[in-house]
Amino acid sequence: MTDRSILQLTTNRGHRLQAFANDSITSEIRDSGVYDQWTLLAIEHLLSNMNADICLDVGANIGNHAVVIAQHCRQLHAFEPVPFIFEVLQANLQNNADNARAHCVALSDENSVATIHIDPGGNLGKSTMLSSEGLSSEGLSSEGLPSERLSSEELSSKALSSTPLSGESSDSGLAGSNATTGSIEITAVCGDQQ
Repeated sequence: MTDRSILQLTTNRGHRLQAFANDSITSEIRDSGVYDQWTLLAIEHLLSNMNADICLDVGANIGNHAVVIAQHCRQLHAFEPVPFIFEVLQANLQNNADNARAHCVALSDENSVATIHIDPGGNLGKSTMLSSEGLSSEGLSSEGLPSERLSSEELSSKALSSTPLSGESSDSGLAGSNATTGSIEITAVCGDQQ
């Protein structure tokens, strides 16, 4: 996907989103008014029953899910390592979620420099740090894609949590868990990758 022109969209939920012209997320929002409706409904259902303090969106892309998650927690941290996607994420959070903060970094189990492979077919959400056939490597500089390991001590110092997160899959394909440290509660919602 070489065309990185930006469109302004309004979802049927009232979110004003910037999105890439030829991306699959954009197409679905234009066609049906929402991207990934069933996952968003499941996330809302899960979070509405949790009273979450802090939520993380890891691999947030343009923030389609992040702006919904932010409505159900005190604070959201959204992580997106690709700089040109991060810029759109940051704008979407500024327009839709006062309680959200974007981080231009990949999360990993170790500090390293990562190469990210980006789908040339118009699905930026399919980007991965794993080696994948059929995906192009954008060749982004190592400075552009830091990968950070966040230990429990670092999470605590960043005022997120000092308890590791874990969760078990439910029938919906989503996992959720709460980890509580003092008065700070952090909620993890993970989707199965298929």
